[in-house]
Amino acid sequence: MRKVKVELKHLLTSNFINNKFNRIDVLVIKHSIEQYLKDEKYDFDMYIKMQRYRGYSEEMYGSHISEILIERIKKLIKSFEEKGFDDNFDEVLSSKAKRVSGIEDGSIDRTWLEHKHARAKNKGQPFKFTSEFKLVNGAHRLAYIYLKKITTVSVSSEVPTYDGVQIIPYDIEWFEKRFSTNDLEIINNEVDELKKYLKND
Repeated sequence: MRKVKVELKHLLTSNFINNKFNRIDVLVIKHSIEQYLKDEKYDFDMYIKMQRYRGYSEEMYGSHISEILIERIKKLIKSFEEKGFDDNFDEVLSSKAKRVSGIEDGSIDRTWLEHKHARAKNKGQPFKFTSEFKLVNGAHRLAYIYLKKITTVSVSSEVPTYDGVQIIPYDIEWFEKRFSTNDLEIINNEVDELKKYLKND
């Protein structure tokens, strides 16, 4: 595992394919965090919808899955806001969550699925990318550092083909098949904002 310092803009631009951002999920998470920081009554509707489509079903996690997802992302936001982004990822809490059919690799940041005693028992999950800096694990962290414009971070850069991980393309087409017109308007605004950010020196 290779730990390297990388510019935020390079991480973001590396996740474009054919001039389209391939990780719209990061923008949905960023938008959700931003809205919650403005209003603690924010309902995380788009975020919950996205996570349900990515495998967080009631069949797997019970009837309270929406409440669980909201509670966990609120805890993650609280941790980020109180402690900031810690790029010493070897010390970050890790998840004991097992890979389950229906939850695609790369779709969640496993550090945010922490368990009560994880700190004492587990090593952290790295902020992980391929050697070309395609995101493998860390969508929530990338969303947060983009929101806060943390310009340089440490990441784990792997070999070109990361064994055992399929990088799912969460491009705009994935969302167009599943989200409402109103949701897509928000998402497209986030895409436009991202492109403006990347163009600015």
